[in-house]
Amino acid sequence: MDCGCPDSVLREVFPWEEFTLVRSLVDNGVAEGDFEDDLFAGLRAEPSIVPDAPAPVVVEFVVAAGKKEQARGWARVADASVVERGEGAPGDPADVTFTATPADAAALHDGTLDLTVGFMRGQVKMSGDFGTLLRFLPLTRGAKPRVNVADLLPA
Repeated sequence: MDCGCPDSVLREVFPWEEFTLVRSLVDNGVAEGDFEDDLFAGLRAEPSIVPDAPAPVVVEFVVAAGKKEQARGWARVADASVVERGEGAPGDPADVTFTATPADAAALHDGTLDLTVGFMRGQVKMSGDFGTLLRFLPLTRGAKPRVNVADLLPA
């Protein structure tokens, strides 16, 4: 944080003793079980804590302007890759459904908006199983995501 204040002032304003540090769950140089002072290290790290073969997931993606749906597509993700996809509603009920505006869908497609960031900001809405969402989102993150978000979007 660079606010132009000296460290002594920052320590008074933000006393670190009052914050509880979290245990590290990612390989970012902190020994396993040691406390981590960077709460967002896990979001920037490769998805090393994701199981190698998560259960198959049906992901549906809806692009809508207001209440008017413009496009709908789905993808079946198994073994951390898209194994099947289609337009319209999926034959099986979706485990997770994402909804975004056309502008946000375009940003997701070209990579200027990260799916996790869009979800956390409220730009991308989600319905479905939240546990599945938490297991799925790490597959879309990192320098080399295991699932490309553009492959999930309707054509």
